[in-house]
Amino acid sequence: MSGPLVGLEHDDRLAARIARWRRLVPLLTCVVALFVMTMPLITSAPLMPHLALLTVLIWGLFQPALMPAHLALLLGVLTDAVLGLPLGVNALLMPITTIAVGALERRYGHRPYALDWALVALLVFAYEVLTWQLIGFTGGELPFTPLLWQAVTTVLAYPFVVAIIAGIQRRWGDR
Repeated sequence: MSGPLVGLEHDDRLAARIARWRRLVPLLTCVVALFVMTMPLITSAPLMPHLALLTVLIWGLFQPALMPAHLALLLGVLTDAVLGLPLGVNALLMPITTIAVGALERRYGHRPYALDWALVALLVFAYEVLTWQLIGFTGGELPFTPLLWQAVTTVLAYPFVVAIIAGIQRRWGDR
């Protein structure tokens, strides 16, 4: 047996292995959020928030080391595939959003909750406008109104998703 865990006691090796798995918690929560987005919701308006984007933003705001740009790229590709969008729309925008959030986190550090919510609102609306433009560039036709509704519901869902992710992070997150 070789590797970095060789000199450790059994309990320490187990703790190291568990710590590796805990680093997957952000990825798993984002994937679950993506599949929750695809659940049927019967309403007269498009009311499903962009939960995949929201979870990427929240992990990027509160645990930036656990949501690097390459992980956001992977989630963006998966989001495009699952939602049937042109490949590259979310794959381009999610890493850019993560990089922007990371830059803001490094620049300003700890912020009040209301400022985080306002920042998320700004990023979500910019994301939806850019999504609309990129889909237009690919030759797809998409009215802006559903994206606007999705942006509004995403911003309104922010406190609920933060509470869920905070509970997940306390229970299973990287310590």
